[in-house]
Amino acid sequence: MENYYFENQANDSEKRKHVRILNSSKYLSAFLDEGEAFYVGLLYEDYIDSPYLDKYGLPKDFVDDATFTPKARKTVSKNNVNGKFVRKQPEEKVTNTKHIEYTTKDGTHVSYYRDFHIYAKALLHKYNMQFTFKTNIHGQKIVVSSTPLVYINDIENNMKNTHVINLFCEIFNDFEVFTANLEPAIHFNKRFDMELLPKGTLNEAKNFDEVVRISSHYVKDNQEQRAFQKRLQILKEYEPDIRGKGPNNFFGYIAFGFSNLDLILLETMYSENATYVFKLSDYETKIIRDKQSVLREKLMIERFYHDANWETRIRRFLNKRIKSCEANITHV
Repeated sequence: MENYYFENQANDSEKRKHVRILNSSKYLSAFLDEGEAFYVGLLYEDYIDSPYLDKYGLPKDFVDDATFTPKARKTVSKNNVNGKFVRKQPEEKVTNTKHIEYTTKDGTHVSYYRDFHIYAKALLHKYNMQFTFKTNIHGQKIVVSSTPLVYINDIENNMKNTHVINLFCEIFNDFEVFTANLEPAIHFNKRFDMELLPKGTLNEAKNFDEVVRISSHYVKDNQEQRAFQKRLQILKEYEPDIRGKGPNNFFGYIAFGFSNLDLILLETMYSENATYVFKLSDYETKIIRDKQSVLREKLMIERFYHDANWETRIRRFLNKRIKSCEANITHV
């Protein structure tokens, strides 16, 4: 996922400025529903690029389920390990007596006790949050908070969520949000509405480039991104119109319409999935079903797995559909 949070960072030197957020809720609300569990983390490829791994005592070799705690180096990481203390409420002062001892330049030995009157401190939190290496269902290697968090916009949860996000920001100057299933937390209802997918057909150069650009926000793996672009190139030849985001229960899918063929095709950015084809005229009624119901009841016309035969099969299907539609027009 492209850095959604710090889009105005123009170059690497600016990106290395450590960013801290004050309120996690305004970021998380773009991805999560109230009460939803999630993780904060990064793709491993971004994690390993950090110049601060040694400084924070973080491992470089990826081992699934390995868990580790960043060393206390700066403000957030120190608070993570040692706890964050704030001024006690109601305020009160305590006396802290210190022994001061030193030798002056002329050799005089000085020793005395001095009272310091300071505000009493109270422990606000001590999360001792750890990081864990994981591999999600897309085969993406990621590093995430070792325990799931919960998006609830109250003081306690907001404080913890903000702390974990800032821990990643201190070390990596970046963070991503993952669902409870360790998938990138992209709610296509929200994000694609915000993205404003281009209108028109996929074969228009500017539209094709825009779909590729948008997909790069969500797919960072270069091989996976190239595979998606190859599938788009093939679909582009058939001049589908861009219908928008896929439905909620089809994570990561974009809907393409073939009005002349009475088809809707759902294509995902992520590899090792499948392309789904529905009849355009009843797409809206069937697609509201959950994905498992679609599969169990075979509501789709076709499903093409992302395997070595995908291109052959999708071309054969679309070409056959074109001939069938042309024949029907001829007979009318």
